[in-house]
Amino acid sequence: MATELTELFAAAQNGAGDEVEITTGSDELGRWFVRLQQEARKEVITLDRPPYALTTSNPLEAAALARGVVYRSVYAPEALEWPGVLGDIRELVHHGEQARVLPGLKVKLAIADRRLALMPLSLDLTDVRAAVIRPSALLDALIAYWEMCWRQATPLDAPGEDPIGEEDRQLLILLVSGLKDEAIARQLGWSVRTMRRRMSRLLESLGAANRFQAGVIAARSGWL
Repeated sequence: MATELTELFAAAQNGAGDEVEITTGSDELGRWFVRLQQEARKEVITLDRPPYALTTSNPLEAAALARGVVYRSVYAPEALEWPGVLGDIRELVHHGEQARVLPGLKVKLAIADRRLALMPLSLDLTDVRAAVIRPSALLDALIAYWEMCWRQATPLDAPGEDPIGEEDRQLLILLVSGLKDEAIARQLGWSVRTMRRRMSRLLESLGAANRFQAGVIAARSGWL
């Protein structure tokens, strides 16, 4: 996979081939992201992490979900620390998005119908450039990479009844996402002291020695 991604960047930097088109500037990146979603008929799959060139919200997604487009998104834990992002994700999940979180995510990516991909070439907002990738071995490699990330990621929400309670489940989600105590407390509207007290009580109730073990127990029980 590393070889294919290296080839993708090399082709993008050189502007070689019809399979890769380079766009520059935040406005152009935004226009392509809008176009990608508007033209999607079946699914949009994404890898999402900061920084954000335009806005953290995506008003087009709810409309696309309403017309039957499937959205599956993998978020970096850092995204959940941005003001309002976790609330936006919860709202989109309510409308049908399938969301997961994966620590260590370094790539931003959006793919529509497995035929068109948009990937920023760096996270430097002073030099916004992105590759538009059409059907090719490079696109196949990016799809395979996304699938690998999806399998390794932890669900951010789950349907059905929650036997441990909504607040505890949200605490668990943030714990296994790898956020620091201060960020978790901020997202839940608690003090750090309250967050740590709730965390200790939750670990004790689960019979878990640490956060990782709590996540394993919760996942096996179907609570995440």
